Amino acid sequence: AFARGVDTIVDPAVLARCSVRDRRHVELCMVYEATKRARCAMAQRLEPLGIEVRGDARWREVVERCGGEVGYFDDLAGFYRTTAVNLNTTSLQMHSAVNQRVFDCPAAGGFLITDAQGDLAELFEPDTEAVSYASLDELEDKVRHYLAHPSERTEIVRRAQRRIGAHHTHQHRLKALEAFLKQRYAG
Repeated sequence: AFARGVDTIVDPAVLARCSVRDRRHVELCMVYEATKRARCAMAQRLEPLGIEVRGDARWREVVERCGGEVGYFDDLAGFYRTTAVNLNTTSLQMHSAVNQRVFDCPAAGGFLITDAQGDLAELFEPDTEAVSYASLDELEDKVRHYLAHPSERTEIVRRAQRRIGAHHTHQHRLKALEAFLKQRYAG
């Protein structure tokens, strides 16, 4: 019902009393809640495989295997690199796009399994440079497989790093943005 709008979930009379800003907050909260539920389901499903969630203390209400937060600037690259299998579930607000983790994790030397976002195949060669899943069953199978095959993980990470270095650096993005702006606003 999401395509029909928030009115199918929240009483329209309640929404009518909301300012535009408050209505936007209601909509964002629903997206965040849906994303949280998907991530919780993944963590609970994979906990028996030894998967550990990293994040705030509230994760302990979801799974027992929960470490603390990982500092983005100081600790994240090392964490990615020393974790056998890193997992990613993109926020539901990103219908087909990938998030930054898809680049950061392999760039730091970490192996990642991410959800099957539509744009992923435009950025990486599927299953050789990036591994994705379309369901929790598939994810569980892939986690089991890659935990048992470290050399395959290493090769995928190496290929992803080559792709990132050749096509997905900030320099690449800035050049593409510059070309777009020149084309759009030239003359």
